Amino acid sequence: MLDEITFQFEDTTYKATKEKDGKFSIAAVPIFELGTHRGKVYDEKWFEAAQKDNQSLETEKQYLPSIIKGHTSEDDKEERPAVGRFRNLVLNGKEVLADLVEISE
Repeated sequence: MLDEITFQFEDTTYKATKEKDGKFSIAAVPIFELGTHRGKVYDEKWFEAAQKDNQSLETEKQYLPSIIKGHTSEDDKEERPAVGRFRNLVLNGKEVLADLVEISE
């Protein structure tokens, strides 16, 4: 049985670990960069609020936000399936990192 997969993406090596439920988790993956995107400013204050909301969802509602493959927009006619969930938002310079969890094989 496979318990870990190591893979390279751009210049970074990641390790996916198989959990007891058979799904994988990957720690500290960059998911977003602070800055101005589509005219909206995403700064440290925004990150602090996002981190607090994320922690609150997990601790109070036992909910982890979904990872959707690709970007979604109001123009999307189809709902895209979730490929996993994320938790543990951390700011590393301007990069927002998260642990990706509940990823199917």
